[in-house]
Amino acid sequence: MISVGGSSIGETLGFLALAILFVAAIAFWVIARGRRRGSTTIALDTTLTLSSWLTGLGALFAIIRFGAALVNERTVITTSQVALDAANALPCGHYVEGDRADSGPWVDCIASATTRVSIDGVDLGARTLLAVGELLTTIAVLIPFALVAVVCFETVRGRTFGRTVIRSLWTAAGIILAAGTLGSIVSPFGEYLALSSVELAQSVQVSLTLLPLGGALLCAAFAAIFRHGSRLQRDTEGLV
Repeated sequence: MISVGGSSIGETLGFLALAILFVAAIAFWVIARGRRRGSTTIALDTTLTLSSWLTGLGALFAIIRFGAALVNERTVITTSQVALDAANALPCGHYVEGDRADSGPWVDCIASATTRVSIDGVDLGARTLLAVGELLTTIAVLIPFALVAVVCFETVRGRTFGRTVIRSLWTAAGIILAAGTLGSIVSPFGEYLALSSVELAQSVQVSLTLLPLGGALLCAAFAAIFRHGSRLQRDTEGLV
């Protein structure tokens, strides 16, 4: 996940604009170079470049964060397992219309669904689980970008239905399913160990989403489609 934020709306929009301009600059450079060379695959070239950059930068930052998480004994956990009694000053459900002081907006209820816990001195086992969980989740997110780069690269060279694309689709399906699912399983155990070290853990809560399964099924379906396209291509070439 990419987060952009600032101390004000203007600052946040400024950072967001810089990110968009960075992507637009890369796309403009690829398009301009393609037109100078008379390329007929400018759209594919642009997609290939952007997906390659995103995959490379994402992998680089993932490796850096993984190493930093193993070395740094301080970790920050956002969890729903540690409850804060944030509604003491303003009990939810006890507000009546007559208590309003003016006609403007007012706070009716304060509730905390998650808590951000910063822990120092976390042991290596918990840090490893947290780092591995984050790394696996990042891999599952980056694989589609890498897959797009492979498909574009092979298509530009006239090998759209080649074995490389089909194998890449099957491989991507397995990695997305395994990495996405394991990432969601490993991270909660790391959080539990870290919270247990300061006696804050209550239970281990594992939440699995259907996104890895959906991504894997989509890649598998495209692999079957591309394999069928490869057979049709061979049959057509045999008739010519």
